[in-house]
Amino acid sequence: MKRIIRVLAGLTGCLLLAACAPQATPEPGGEATPPQPSVETLLGSAAGHNGEISVEVTLTDGAITDVKVVSHSETAGISDPAIEQVPKEIVAKNSAEVDAVSGATATSEGIMAAVKAALSGSAGETGESEYPSKEAALPFEYSKTERNAASGVENAPRVKTLENGVRVQAVPSDEIGWNNVYMDADNRGCNACHELEDVITQMETFHGVMYMKYATKLTLGTCVACHSFYKTPLRDTIHATHMGSANFQAMNGSCQSCHYIDGDGNYLRWDYVKYDHLRGIKDLAAENANATITYSQDVITPVENMYYKWLKNEPADWLTDDSQIVPEIMEQWEITVRGDMDNPFTMKLTDLVEKFGTVTQVMSSQCCINGVGDSMIFQSEVTGVPLERIFEYAQVHDDVTSFDAIAFDTYGSGKNSYPMNYDFVIKNKALLVIEVNGQPLPASQGYPCATWVYNASSGNNVKQVTELVVTKQENPAHWALVGDFIDPSTGEVFSKPNMGVLTAANGQIFKLGEEIVLEGYADAWDEAILLMEFSFDHGNTWIRVETPNNDSGRWTYWTLKFKPEEAGSYLLRMRATSMTLDGQERVANINTDFLINVE
Repeated sequence: MKRIIRVLAGLTGCLLLAACAPQATPEPGGEATPPQPSVETLLGSAAGHNGEISVEVTLTDGAITDVKVVSHSETAGISDPAIEQVPKEIVAKNSAEVDAVSGATATSEGIMAAVKAALSGSAGETGESEYPSKEAALPFEYSKTERNAASGVENAPRVKTLENGVRVQAVPSDEIGWNNVYMDADNRGCNACHELEDVITQMETFHGVMYMKYATKLTLGTCVACHSFYKTPLRDTIHATHMGSANFQAMNGSCQSCHYIDGDGNYLRWDYVKYDHLRGIKDLAAENANATITYSQDVITPVENMYYKWLKNEPADWLTDDSQIVPEIMEQWEITVRGDMDNPFTMKLTDLVEKFGTVTQVMSSQCCINGVGDSMIFQSEVTGVPLERIFEYAQVHDDVTSFDAIAFDTYGSGKNSYPMNYDFVIKNKALLVIEVNGQPLPASQGYPCATWVYNASSGNNVKQVTELVVTKQENPAHWALVGDFIDPSTGEVFSKPNMGVLTAANGQIFKLGEEIVLEGYADAWDEAILLMEFSFDHGNTWIRVETPNNDSGRWTYWTLKFKPEEAGSYLLRMRATSMTLDGQERVANINTDFLINVE
C-alpha cells in the first residue's frame, strides 16, 4: 500500500514540475525548440475473475495517456464492457481508481490492480526495496463481495424436476453458499441420496412396498414408524448396511450424512432438525405472514390419490390393476361367518349384500406407520354391509371378546389379520365395504370386499375378505392399530397427532406474485383434533386454528393460502393438538416442516 501511495505521489509531483518548468528560450537567429515529452511504457498484471489480466500503461510526462489490456482469460461477453471502458476511464481521470463496470466487477478491479502494478515500476518509484504488508500481498480474489458471490453461485442448492414436471429444491438458497459449503446439505439425509420407494424394492431380501399417490415422497418417518414393531432397531440395520457399503464409502459418507451432532454430543436425525441450522430462510411473524387457513372434515380423496401397500404375499398375487375387476369375481365370492355363535353360515357376497343391505359412511383411512408429514392417508365415501347386522343374524354369543377377518391378502399377525376387540369393532361401526366413492372397491383397496373400522388405522382394514370370525378368549391379544407406536430413540409416541401437506412436494418452487395454495391434513386416528398451528418463523410465533366439535372418524383437511412479497425460501412449520381418550391434550412430539421456494 505504501508503494502505491508513493507512486501516486510521484505522479503528482511530476505533473506539478511540468506545470512550473520555464519555457524553452530560442537560440539567437533561430526559432524556439519545443521540449520533448517524456514517454514511458510500463507493464503490469493482476488477478481477474478467471485468471491473470496483463496491461500496458503509457505515461507521457508522468500522466497516464494510454492503457491497453494485452492479455486475459475473462469470460467473453460478460467482461467485454469492462475491458473497453475501464482503460478509457483510467486515462480520462489519470487515476487507477475508477468506478467498476456493473456486471463485470471482478474484471474491472483486475484491470485497475494491473495498472497499479505497472505504475509501481514507473519513474515515480523511489527504488526502495521492502516487502509489502501481509494485507497488501493478499491475492485479488480474496475480496469479500466477489468471493461470497462466486461461492453462492458455485455452491447453489440442487434443483430437481420430478416426473410430474414439478421443480423442487430441498435446500434453501443463501448468498454465500453456506448450506452446501459448510453443512453439505444437498448430500445429507435419506432423501438426498435415495428415492426410498426405489430402495425398498431393490433390497436383497423381500420388503413390503408402499405407493404414495399424492404429490409427495416417502421419508424416513415411515421407516421409523414401521420398524418400531421389530426387535432389531432400525438404527442397527441402517448403520450396518451403510457403513459396510462400498457406495457409501465412495461418496465419503459418514455419521453426519444422516445425523446432526448437537452441542451435547447427541446424534439427532438430520431430516428432523436441518431447517433449524440451514441459512437463507426468510422468517415471517404470524401477524405478518399474509396467510389464510380454512378447514373441513368433508373432503373426499379421488381414487387415484389413495395410497396402498402390499406386505407379505408375492407380487404375482397382488391385485392392484383395476382391469382385474370383473363381475365374475364379485358374483362368485363367498364369505364364511364362524366362531362362537349359534348360526354360523357361508353366503355369496352378492346374497349377503342383498340380505343385510348396505349403508354409506364417510371414513378416513390412515396407515398406522404413516410417518411425520407423510401422505399415507385418505378419506372416502364407502358403502358396505354393517358387521353388526351380520353378527346379529349369526347370533353371536354375548361373551365373545375378539374379532378376526381372514383374507386372501396374507396380511397381519399370522392369521391374515390383526385381531381386534369385538366391542370396539361394533362400537366403531365396522363395515364390509364393497364400494368406494360410488364405484366398486378399487383393486388396490381389496376388491371385491374389505373391512373398515372407524377410528382404527388401515392396518386393521383387511383386503379381499373371505371369513369373519368371532371368538371368546380369556386373555385376548388385540391389535387396534391407532398410532400409539413408540420411537425407540426417544421413548415417545412417534406421529400422533400428525400433519402433512398433500398437494405439493417439499421444497417445491413457486412463482413470485402468484398465490400459493397448499392443502393437507391433521389426524390422530382415534383422537379428535383440537387445534392446528402454523408458523413461518421456525415456531417462534404461531397461527392458531381451533377445530371445535371435531369428529375423530374423519380427517381434518386444511387449505392454506400464502402470498409472499419477496423471492426466497420460506419454512412452513406445523403441529397439531389432539384429545386423548382420557381427556388429556396431546401435542405432536415432532413438528412437520415444509420448505417453500419462491422465485
